Amino acid sequence: MIVLFVAAAFIALAQPPMQQPAPEKPSYKHFGGNLHFGISQTTLDFTNSAVTTHSGSGWTLGGNFSYRANRWLGLRVGCAYVQSTSEYPVEEQLFSKRHTFSLNSLEVPLEITFSMIDDDVPIGGYLALGAYYSHIFKGGVDERPNELQLKPDQAGIQMSAGFIFSHLMLELNMRSSLESIFSSTSDPETLLYQYGILVGWNF
Repeated sequence: MIVLFVAAAFIALAQPPMQQPAPEKPSYKHFGGNLHFGISQTTLDFTNSAVTTHSGSGWTLGGNFSYRANRWLGLRVGCAYVQSTSEYPVEEQLFSKRHTFSLNSLEVPLEITFSMIDDDVPIGGYLALGAYYSHIFKGGVDERPNELQLKPDQAGIQMSAGFIFSHLMLELNMRSSLESIFSSTSDPETLLYQYGILVGWNF
């Protein structure tokens, strides 16, 4: 009996320990980002009148950093240099003449993202909703550079919808300022609306 017990104990100790199953790897990355370039259209809305300007073209160059808490929900922060233009009406020739309004700014958006992307099959889409902060470096009516006083720091809301194919990204976005872009009470109450398209490279 003792011999049998010792033999059984020796056989049990000689066997390799049972392998624990490896934890399942999630089908998404927690961290990521992109670099992007885009074009945009900007419109000025004079809220105390019936005047809304014709849009002007601009461009954007920047990047985003993203964190995904799970497969569906995440957070995205970005930084971009933005150049925007729009038409600006001339009071004495309201319907016949327009000046050019332009802005050069650094913008930092912060958005909650809702993703439909599986990294095992790197094709999908996402929606994003949040706010942005904008610091104005230079801006105003080109033909009358000292006429308007712009707020150097501005904020607004932003919505985005995008499509990803492997490392390529295509995104549409819209944004609106929350308050007048001018600082002086003598300047017209004016909101800024912008919509654009971005093309980027994800990493």
